[in-house]
Parts: sequence; C-alpha cells; structure tokens
Amino acid sequence: MAALFAEEGKLIRPSDPANPIVGRDRILASLRARPPGTTRHLLSNVLVDVQAADAAHISSVVTLFSGPARSPPLPAKAEKILIGNLEDDVVLTPAGWVFQCRGGSLALEWDGRAAGTFSV
Repeated sequence: MAALFAEEGKLIRPSDPANPIVGRDRILASLRARPPGTTRHLLSNVLVDVQAADAAHISSVVTLFSGPARSPPLPAKAEKILIGNLEDDVVLTPAGWVFQCRGGSLALEWDGRAAGTFSV
C-alpha cells in the first residue's frame, strides 16, 4: 500500500485526521504498526475529476468491515463496520499513478463488540 504513494505523499487516516502521515517511509511504518486483524474495504460511488493529463481528484465512499486476526475457520466474526469517505489526489509519475494525498473521514460506525458480533 505504501508503494502506491508519492515519495512525499500524505495519508490522513479517518480515525486520526489531525495527524497526517507524510512520506512513504512513515506511511509504511504506520501500516506495519497496526495490530493484526481481518479487514475488507468496499469502495463505491467513485467519482474521478480529471484535472490535467497528469493529475486527478477521486472521491469515493468506503465501507470497512473489521474483525480479529485471521484464524481458521473462516469466516471471522465481524467486530466493526465503518462508513466514510475518501478524497484522493493522484498524480502521474514516470513509475505510474500514485497518491499525492489520501484523506479519509468517518460518517458512521457500528461497534459489534458492544452490540454482539455477527458473521460476514
């Protein structure tokens, strides 16, 4: 995932928007520091605004399903469902398209640990 960012790209996590992570190395370290878990992201309502031959802005709705670390048997029990938005600025580099900035925000959260878990 970190390789999809520009060298000085910026990641704004929906869960911590006040602390953007800047730089591919820092993004990679942040991703590696996350606790193990089973997650699936569903992107919908994707809108691409081409701003130039080498730049675009992409807006989408993201639904994140998360649960405990993988362990047989699957399916894992879902623990959380989050719904939010992603706002991405992408640029074309000699290596291909990369994120200059990926910013997320949260709109809804369901916490199954408080309400009981279910299978997805």
